[in-house]
Amino acid sequence: MWPAAVPVGGGVQLNPGESWILHMPTGTTTGRVWPRTGCTFDAAGSGSCQTGDCGGMLNCTQYGQPPQTIAEFSLGASGQQTDYFDISLVDGFNVPMDFLPAPTNGQGGKGCSKGPRCETNITSQCPTTLKAPGGCNNACSVFKQDIYCCTGSSSSNCGPTNYSEVFKRICPDAYSYPEDDSTSTFTCPTGTNYQVVFCPPTNMSANPIAPIPTEPKHKNSSSYARRRVFAVILGSIGSLIVLAVFITFFAYKRRTWRRQEIEEGNEEFGELIGTPTRFTFQQLQEATKQFRDKLGEGGFGSVFEGLYREERIAVKRLDGAGQEKADVYSFGVVVMEIISGRKNLDTSRSEASIHLITLLEEKVKNDQLVDLIDRHSSDMQVHKQEVIQMMQLAMWCLQIDCKLRPQMSEVVKVLEGNMDPETHIDHNFVARTPGMFGFAENISSSDQPLASDLSGPR
Repeated sequence: MWPAAVPVGGGVQLNPGESWILHMPTGTTTGRVWPRTGCTFDAAGSGSCQTGDCGGMLNCTQYGQPPQTIAEFSLGASGQQTDYFDISLVDGFNVPMDFLPAPTNGQGGKGCSKGPRCETNITSQCPTTLKAPGGCNNACSVFKQDIYCCTGSSSSNCGPTNYSEVFKRICPDAYSYPEDDSTSTFTCPTGTNYQVVFCPPTNMSANPIAPIPTEPKHKNSSSYARRRVFAVILGSIGSLIVLAVFITFFAYKRRTWRRQEIEEGNEEFGELIGTPTRFTFQQLQEATKQFRDKLGEGGFGSVFEGLYREERIAVKRLDGAGQEKADVYSFGVVVMEIISGRKNLDTSRSEASIHLITLLEEKVKNDQLVDLIDRHSSDMQVHKQEVIQMMQLAMWCLQIDCKLRPQMSEVVKVLEGNMDPETHIDHNFVARTPGMFGFAENISSSDQPLASDLSGPR
């Protein structure tokens, strides 16, 4: 994220959790702050941004280009003792934002505590005609008609449109069209400091932003006293909330996925040649007479003798560690489903693409992982490098040999950014024979099998 501000400029890149302190020059009355995304700059500070670009410069001297979410302010203009500030979506949307009085000693701003919030990702709900790479355009930018821009014949009678109401419904605090003043302008006493938070947590009361740091003493301290302080913060301040939501979503997704597999799996698996037979736990209990005759110990579980359709079989029952490794594998599958925007098993696709994880094997070996990213998700298309890193985590979880998979605690550390996923891994993710994944299988010999023969990798 590359924040920009006028009249201050820019010139910094913010990583999650970092902040940028802006000192508005003495006498500043109006200005704006906005996020830029998808930027590349050379050593001289020249380049471009996908959203919010300001003439290809790192240090902005002019306003950015749509789509962009804007924090606007007017500081005690014309001798007034009141500041006016707002979040504007008149130039579209690229990043969620909060614009709030800076807390002082854990309390609200000086004489005020409220400000506009736009914490929902509008891009994911953007009308098709307004969609743009990395964001969502406002109708004025797309159609350039008076009715949407409040110009010409509509300048004296400007009102909401169907498009502006989409923005207003999602972010009711923000300006959705140029004359949307009544519900979108906020005020504080002159002298208040402010903070603009990009990608904020959705519950600021549970995750308050730290107060703006006290200014160090300078020789010209009186000039600093007259300046206004803005803090621009890139918020993965709510990373623990996001992580909790993601893991909760995974648990829900996994339950849904397994339920669908139970309901649909038998029919779909039956259509595929060479896939293993699926057994319920009750069937295996009956076949092994409640896991009565133990043959030996295998990797992550015990092996039991059974009888299925008058044929002798060997069944491995996973212990707790084995179950965790199976859950880790399931987590990898769900991550790939989210990234690709499709089900793991989809018989409506071509034969080569029916099985997502088999397709993943092919793509990683041909260095074509980017082909698997959901083309309908503008967020993932913009952040392809981060998505590839998440794929690396998924592939670590999907290794056939369960001993090579991470523990769930390691998965959490990767999601929290405290460790990197293992990249030197076996890129074979699908068992080619039933025995490779520990399914019940026929014993072709009359000799009693060794446990080590039945404890192949999962």
